[in-house]
This record gives sequence, structure tokens and C-alpha cells, in this order.
Amino acid sequence: MGWSEVALVQKANGMLTICGNRPSNIYAGGRNGDILYYNGVKWNYDCLRIKPESGGEYYIRASAFYNDTTFFTGSMYGTTKNVFYQIKGTYNNWKIIDSMTINNPLSQYKFGDWDLYVSPSNRLFTFGATGIWEYKNNGYVRLLSVPYTVNGLHALNDNYILAVGDRGYVYFYDGSNWEQIQKFMSGYEDVLYQAVWGDGKELFIVGYQALSYPQKTIIWHGK
Repeated sequence: MGWSEVALVQKANGMLTICGNRPSNIYAGGRNGDILYYNGVKWNYDCLRIKPESGGEYYIRASAFYNDTTFFTGSMYGTTKNVFYQIKGTYNNWKIIDSMTINNPLSQYKFGDWDLYVSPSNRLFTFGATGIWEYKNNGYVRLLSVPYTVNGLHALNDNYILAVGDRGYVYFYDGSNWEQIQKFMSGYEDVLYQAVWGDGKELFIVGYQALSYPQKTIIWHGK
């Protein structure tokens, strides 16, 4: 078994995210709202066009497969405002289920602008600037508020969830409460943690120092 390049539809330009639940049901999203669907035989072109503000750009940057449905996060970056979209559906059948406009420091985030994550117990989370949300009853409910951005999320089960983010922030959820783990911040206030992963026996947290030059990679490994 090895890697081979896939010949995609020519009009698809810049795929940024991919998800699926089986080899015959894979979705990718990218720039200009381009969507590709693989049915096990070939890649089919689809799209969800949103006209960006003059001078801006629109793209699909995050994806997750949840309850037989594909979820996307769309981002429209303009010159005076940024608009984010939560999208769900299947091939040739897409629906914007929520949106938010961020155009000043007082703008309220309704869901995560960074990424989507499905836990082992089949819970859909979205996260990014100011916190973490969960998709419940066809809407998003905030679970955690933070002063910076959450960049990574990982769950072993409903009683063991870790979130990592900017400025050395690492949070642990035990099934009842979120607790900030100070160890990962002390002396690392300039670190932007990007991802976290564990299997119950080992744990890895990765990030980099944003204010130093040359930038230094940080990797935590523990049990």
C-alpha cells in the first residue's frame, strides 16, 4: 500500500479540509466554496458559492462527518468584516444552518471559527476564538469561554477531553468541569499550542513560540 496523486476536477482550486466515514463517502472543501465528493469510483464537483465582500475571500476551511451528514465551516474574510458560516448537508444538497459577523472587538462568537471535531462518543464540537461549542438540538451551545483561541481538541471519552490554544492555554474536562492546567502556561505564555492527541497511555501536545526568532517548536509528551 502506498500514496498516489488523485486527479481532481480542474475547476476545484485549493482544497483545505477533508472528511468521511467510509472509502465511498468522502468530502473535501476549499477555496471559493469548492466541494468535492468521492463516491468510491470518482470525484464529483460541487460548490456552495458565497460572494465575498469586495477585496475579500471566501473558503471552506473545516469539515466533520456527523450522523450521516457532512458539516463544514465557511469563512468570508472582507475588508470591513469577517463572516463565518456553519453548513451541513450532502452532495448537491447544502444548507447554511448558522452564521455570524465579526466586525469589531465587541462582536459575539456563536460557534467556533477554527475547526470541527467529532468525539469517540459521537459528539460534534466546534472551536476557535473565545471557546468551545457543542452541536445540540440543531444549534450550538457554548461549553467553554476562554480569552484567546482554542486551536486543538481531543477526547478519549466524555470524561476526558483536552483543549489547547494560544498563550499557553491547556484545559482538561473531567465530565463535570473544565480546569486550566497551569503547568503548560508557566514560562510558556508566548506559546501557541496547535494540537493535542492521546490514547489513554500517552499524551502529546504540540505548538510553537510565536514571539521568538527563530520560532521554536514545543512538544510535550506525558502519560
